[in-house]
Amino acid sequence: MEGVVIKLAKGIARETGERNICLAGGVAFNCVANGILLREKIFDNIWIQHAASDAKGALSAALSIWYLHHNKQRFLTKGRDALKGAYLGPKFSNVEIETEFKACGAVCQKCSEEKLIDAVVAALIDENAIGWMQGRMEFGPQAAGARSIIVDPRSPMMQKKA
Repeated sequence: MEGVVIKLAKGIARETGERNICLAGGVAFNCVANGILLREKIFDNIWIQHAASDAKGALSAALSIWYLHHNKQRFLTKGRDALKGAYLGPKFSNVEIETEFKACGAVCQKCSEEKLIDAVVAALIDENAIGWMQGRMEFGPQAAGARSIIVDPRSPMMQKKA
């Protein structure tokens, strides 16, 4: 599939003369193809839309209404993504988290990063599922870093537990 992506990209660059490309859709999440596309230097800039699924249609429609029907001015930024990444959702303070834990009767304790990693590894070895939450929530169908369920995929029991 990577070969097809590169062939299409070269054709687009040749036919349009464009030096920038925006990718969306499931294929846009192919890290191998994106890496090759970047190394081939077909485009100066590659931007991958965070809602690279069916949500792109709704996002495109909203932007179209905003700019075309409401005559809003479009501001282009130089350099980095104006969205500042995919971490667009809420984040919660330690106090908020502790309050929620106490409200539902859960036990929690603060620990160092080293102790946290050791505890997670031990839980995975014991075939437990880990709920991971850190920082702001991500936007998009592949969001799996800030809110994740982590399990040991070698265990046949994990699909039933997680």
